[in-house]
Amino acid sequence: MTDKNFNPANYKPRLISASVILLIVVVSILLRQISEATTYLFDILIGFMMIMGAFEIESLLKNSGKPAYIVGMGVFPIISFIALIVCISYETTFLTYLAVEIGLLVLTFLLLWLIIASFMPEFCAKQMSEDGFIGNKWCYVARRSMNTIIGCIYPTFLLSFVFLINHFASFYPQNSVDVGLLGLVLLFVTTMAADTSAMLTGRFLKTKKINLEKLGPGKTWGGFFGGILGSIIGALLVFVCFNANQGYAEAFVQNGINVWIFLVIGLFCGLFNMFGDISASFIKRRAGIKDFGTMIPGHGGIMDRINGLVFNCLIVFIIILSIFGA
Repeated sequence: MTDKNFNPANYKPRLISASVILLIVVVSILLRQISEATTYLFDILIGFMMIMGAFEIESLLKNSGKPAYIVGMGVFPIISFIALIVCISYETTFLTYLAVEIGLLVLTFLLLWLIIASFMPEFCAKQMSEDGFIGNKWCYVARRSMNTIIGCIYPTFLLSFVFLINHFASFYPQNSVDVGLLGLVLLFVTTMAADTSAMLTGRFLKTKKINLEKLGPGKTWGGFFGGILGSIIGALLVFVCFNANQGYAEAFVQNGINVWIFLVIGLFCGLFNMFGDISASFIKRRAGIKDFGTMIPGHGGIMDRINGLVFNCLIVFIIILSIFGA
C-alpha cells in the first residue's frame, strides 16, 4: 500500500524472496495431500511462522519499553500444537480447541506471574533494575506477563486458526471434499494477491495518500483498494479452479455456492488483509521502527510478510465454517 522510498535495486531480492516463499507454501500444501499423517507437515510451516513472529513481537515490545518473557512467547506455539493434536485425537469440537487455547493463555499468565515473582527473586530484581522499574515486584511481573500474553495472541493465537483450517476434516468429517485444502488455497491466494496488488497499485498509480499519518506516511488509497481488488480476483480464480473439479463443483451446488459468493469472500478477505497491514504499520510506527525484522530480504521480518494473513486466516475459517460446518 505504499509508494514511498521505492528503490528498484531492492526489487530483485524482494522478488526472489517472494518466489521462495511461494514455493515453500505450494510444496507444503502438496505434501499435505499425500496422507493424513503428512497433513501435520503443513503445521510445521505455521509453527515456524508463530515462533519467528513471536520473537519479532518480543523484540518490538522490548524496544517500546514494554518487555515480555520470550520463553513464554516461544513455548506457547508448541503448546498450541500439542493442544491441537490432543483435541483431534479425542475427536472434540473446534470450540473445545479454542477454549483450551484461551485457557492456556490464562494459565501462561498465571504461571509466569506466580513463578517469577515468588520463586525467582534475584532474576526479578535484576530485570526490574535493568528496566528502571521502581515499585512492587508483583506489579512489575504482572505487567511483563501481560505483555507476554499480547505476544502470544498476536500472532500465535490468531495463526492457530490456520491449524483449524488445515485440520477442518478432523472436526467436520461429514464433507465429501477436502474443505481444508480449499480454505488454505483461498487463504494464501487472496493474501498474496492482495499484498502484490496493493504494492503495485500503491507504487505506480500515485493516488492520494491516506490521511492518517500514524498508520504510515506512504499508505495510499490506490494501494488500499488495489489490495481489495487483488483479493477479489484471487478468490474468483480459486472458484474457477476448484469448480473445475467435479467433487468440489457438486459440493458448491449442494451448499448454494456460486461465483458471486466467492466475489464477496474475496472482498472480505481483502478488507481483513488490509486491516492487518494497516494494524502492523500502526504498531511499527508506535514503536519507531520500519520493519519487524530482517529475516526476509526485501520484505523485512516474518511479521512484515504475514501481517495480513494473521487476520485473514480468521475470516477464512469463519467463512468455511459457516458454509461447510453445518
